[in-house]
Amino acid sequence: MIFPDTSPRGIDETCPEAGNDDWTIGYSAGHYCNATQAPWNKHFNMYSYITEELPNLVEKYFHVDTEKRSIMGFSMGGNGALIAAAKNPERYQSVTAIAPIGKPTECEIFCTKALTKYLGSPEAGAEYSISDILNAKGTSLKLPPGYIDVGARD
Repeated sequence: MIFPDTSPRGIDETCPEAGNDDWTIGYSAGHYCNATQAPWNKHFNMYSYITEELPNLVEKYFHVDTEKRSIMGFSMGGNGALIAAAKNPERYQSVTAIAPIGKPTECEIFCTKALTKYLGSPEAGAEYSISDILNAKGTSLKLPPGYIDVGARD
């Protein structure tokens, strides 16, 4: 099992905004997207990190069975796991999401400020929102088997 930190560290000189006091943006909030807006786009490419860079590193340095890969996440990571599986269903045997933020494009508390900073607007984040992906693809979307756990207020 790999439990990655999904926000870059030690980038204060090139992206001082990453260490700001708003916990919904920066070091504490990777949001599993590839940022397009400066200065975030240099370091906040968490979608590519989770789906490409990290698996390549793990496969290079550890003896793993690449045919038995799964992904899971909690909260923002739950949405991240679901979008990774939705965009790459052939890569994962299963997906698990615990209390996922399923529509970050409309989640004012945790997401819309970050999506605006990282991508230019919340609407630009639709490709990183499992609800928006499901609505766009409908029944043509093929997901690996999985488990989603939500609470009464999720």
